[in-house]
Amino acid sequence: NDAPVCAERAELEAVIREGEQYLAFLQQRISQTQNTLDSLLKEQNRAVKHIADSKLVLNPVHRLPPDILSHIFLLCIFPDSEPLHITNSPWNLSYVSSRWRQVALTTPSLWSFIGLQL
Repeated sequence: NDAPVCAERAELEAVIREGEQYLAFLQQRISQTQNTLDSLLKEQNRAVKHIADSKLVLNPVHRLPPDILSHIFLLCIFPDSEPLHITNSPWNLSYVSSRWRQVALTTPSLWSFIGLQL
């Protein structure tokens, strides 16, 4: 490869400039498109969460009467567990939702067991 003559050099420099300008244009378009994609992905995530939240409301457990729910809660108690430990049933059940908390707190027998280890 011989070094380009003056005319060829000027022509190659022009081609390089045009290529760099086109590359900058493409990078700008990619950046804009990426921003649009990011925005659409966030919107999609919000829509998915909204649908999931709406489906939760239709869950059959929400239609259980409080007395049935209270009975189910009582079946969750294990006599050999530590009643005051945060991971035990009465505490866990009361953290699920405000409705479950209300049912758990108004079920005295759920809180009447005191386990003592001697």
